[in-house]
Amino acid sequence: MLVKDIIRANQVVGFNNDFTRELFLEAIAEAIKRDELRVQSRKIGESFLDTSFNHKLKGQSQWKKFMEELSSNLAMIVGVQGVPLNYIIRKDVVPHIDPSIPYDEAIIQGVAMDGPAFKIDARTVHQIILRNVHENSDAYVYLKPLLRRQDGSLDIQALRGRYQSEASVQAIINNAKSVLCNLRYNNERYFSFERFSAKLQRAYDDLEETGR
Repeated sequence: MLVKDIIRANQVVGFNNDFTRELFLEAIAEAIKRDELRVQSRKIGESFLDTSFNHKLKGQSQWKKFMEELSSNLAMIVGVQGVPLNYIIRKDVVPHIDPSIPYDEAIIQGVAMDGPAFKIDARTVHQIILRNVHENSDAYVYLKPLLRRQDGSLDIQALRGRYQSEASVQAIINNAKSVLCNLRYNNERYFSFERFSAKLQRAYDDLEETGR
């Protein structure tokens, strides 16, 4: 199990001169515990495979909530590589391990995004994404050329290219600024204070998320 964890993280199997018997036994114990948790997580994750999101993707306005649900959903499903499926949608496809953080977090960035096992995981993620994108939508248009590839990593790259491009981000900034300049609360009858507050807060949130 320890060797599998090392290989899974794309590390060379071996131990340096400082690796004592105590450290070896500790590493073995941690690997056994991870394997036990992995088995439990696989069972739990089965119920998330067919989940329908609360925010299905149509266009820019659903993008943030869709990504939050997608990431949360995939984090609950352990794939063929023994790693939660949210590794498929990471931004950096080049694997790297950060030794300063726990293994379960580091492996999301460290597992390889190629090979037969990856292709199976990518196909599963593709199916989850497709199930939660409206067929008659702007988002589906960007996925349609990729459907035959059945690769969730390519799907998410295409969607990020559409909804997180410089032009899209600038449009969000411009809209938020317009709201802050033009939004006025007149009276409760025509425009409730709750709606006014929500719209105002959304504009501030959009500006903060875009670094403004």
